[in-house]
Amino acid sequence: MRSWPSAVRREPRSALRPCERCRSAGINLSRGLVFIDTLDPVFEGHGYRWTDTDTNESDAFDYGSTSEGEAAARWRQSTFYHMLESGTHELHLDLADPASLNFSMLEDLAAKGHRHFCGFVNRFGETGSIGEMDCVYSYWATRHPAGFDEPSRSALRDLVPVLALAVKAATVARITATAGPLACGSQTRPTSVPLVP
Repeated sequence: MRSWPSAVRREPRSALRPCERCRSAGINLSRGLVFIDTLDPVFEGHGYRWTDTDTNESDAFDYGSTSEGEAAARWRQSTFYHMLESGTHELHLDLADPASLNFSMLEDLAAKGHRHFCGFVNRFGETGSIGEMDCVYSYWATRHPAGFDEPSRSALRDLVPVLALAVKAATVARITATAGPLACGSQTRPTSVPLVP
């Protein structure tokens, strides 16, 4: 599990592949997703995802603005928006409880067999924030009917903040690497912007 930060630095697109090692260590993960708002002039943010089954999803993704339209409505219905508004940094939900499915994307998780959801918002604080890059959002799911046991929750509480800092560092490095070429007009950006996960 300690390999997470080094994995992000070494190969950002595969940042969540150490989830498989977490499973071997006893954390019954079935899904993980981490994302961060960035200073990118085109994309609002960047993220990484992992699941325990074969999928055609990419390991890494970019997403566009969530300030208007369908994306804004989905964001305001998300667990993370709720956490920001309520000032909480950790949220546990039983996906078998119909009330939890009022949040966006959780119905899809439940339909795919995930039973419990654990969300985190890791804030950087005033001195660690860079513009809109002020926190890392993540969620973790399990298929176990009883959810994450306390040792697993404790391990996530210890591990996720470290992962958040590594994601922040990788994001800053990514922006730095692309800012120069873009400013000089020597690099083009993709026009297709995936929706927020």
